Amino acid sequence: MSQLMPPQSVLVFNTTEGTIRILIHTDPGNDIDDEIACGHFIRAILRKQYPTFNIIVVFSVKTKNVQRLLDYGIKPYTGLDLNPEFHVKSVISMNCDFTLTVVFHDGTTFLPEDFRPDYILNISPGLNNVVKPCNLEELKGLSHQGLPDGWNGFNDNGGKETIQAIIASGIPTSITTPFESFNTLFGKVTFEMFGVPSCMHDKIAEEAFKMITGRMSPLNPPNILSFAEGLVNISYAETIGKPGTNCRLVLSIREKYTEPIQAISQDMDLWIRQMCKVYVDNIRESALTQGSQVDPIKHYDQTIDYVYQMTKALYEMGMPCFDKSGVRLRYNTDGDASEEHPEAFEAFKAIGLFTPAYDLLAVLKLIDMLHGAGIV
Repeated sequence: MSQLMPPQSVLVFNTTEGTIRILIHTDPGNDIDDEIACGHFIRAILRKQYPTFNIIVVFSVKTKNVQRLLDYGIKPYTGLDLNPEFHVKSVISMNCDFTLTVVFHDGTTFLPEDFRPDYILNISPGLNNVVKPCNLEELKGLSHQGLPDGWNGFNDNGGKETIQAIIASGIPTSITTPFESFNTLFGKVTFEMFGVPSCMHDKIAEEAFKMITGRMSPLNPPNILSFAEGLVNISYAETIGKPGTNCRLVLSIREKYTEPIQAISQDMDLWIRQMCKVYVDNIRESALTQGSQVDPIKHYDQTIDYVYQMTKALYEMGMPCFDKSGVRLRYNTDGDASEEHPEAFEAFKAIGLFTPAYDLLAVLKLIDMLHGAGIV
C-alpha cells in the first residue's frame, strides 16, 4: 500500500539513476479535465504492482490553483493529502523499495535549469515560460493536447516554439486534437470506462452545465477573446481542426432531449436573435477597444446564427441562457448555473453528455508511452 512520507522542504530536481522525471504543465480551473487527467495519472503510477523506478512528477501549475488540482483531482483519485506549497516534495512510498515524489511549481516561471524531464505532458498554454532548451536534453517523449499543424489550439498559445523544437528533434510525440476529444465526452460510459471516482461525477456535470449555458465573457483579454468564435461557430471551427465545442455540444444534447419543449413566440424568437447579435458585437468591440489589431469575429453573420441556434436550443429545453436581468446572454462568469437552476441541471444530468475529455485522453497517451518503456 502506498504511504505518504513527511514533506521535505528542500527540492532536489535531479536525482540518481533509476529515477524517471515527468513534467505536467497544467491549468486547473479552466476546465475540469485538467484535474481529472492529473488524478488519473497519479493513480496509474500508484497502481503499478511491481515498481522498478523512482518517479518524480512536477506539476507546473499555470493558474497557481494547486488546491483545486488536489481537491478535484489527486485526492479523489488517491486519497492522498499532498502539500500544496510550491517546491515542497511530497514523497509516497511504493511497495517499500521505490518512491513517487510529487512537486508543485509555479507554472508562470522557469524550472531550474538542471531539471531535465524524461517525459512532458502539456495540457496548458505557456510552456515557453516554463522550460528552456537545456531542460529538454534528456526528453524521451511528449504528449500534447493541441493543434501543432496550424497552431490554433488553446494549449499551443505561448508554447509553440518549445513544442516545435521537440517535434523537429524527432522525440516521440503524441498529439490529442480537440476534434478527437469531442468524440470522447465525459458521461456514464466514460465514468465507468476510466474509473472516474463517483464523488466527481456531479462536479464534472456542473462544469459542463456551466460551459453550455454561459458564453465566454466579453471582459476577457483579446488573446482569450480570439478563441470565442471557434467555440460557437461550428463551420469556422472545422476549418481550423476544432469541433466548435460549445455549440456542437448544445445541439447534441438537444437531439437527445425527449421532454416537452418550451415554445418560442415570434417576439421571443426576435429577442433571442437580437441578444445573440449584441453578444457577438460585444466580443468584437471589447477586443478592439482593448487594442487588439485583429478582429476576433471573422464570420460575423454566420457566428450570430450559430449563437442563435444554440441559445434557441437551450431555451427550448428550459435551460438557462440569459442573465438574471434577461437583457443579455448568460456569461460563464455569471455564477453557479446548477445552483440557480436545479431542475434544469437535473434534466441535463439525465441526458448524460458532458464536456470532452481533452486532457484525460492526452494523459492516457502519456501512460501508453510509459507503459511501453516499462515504467507504469
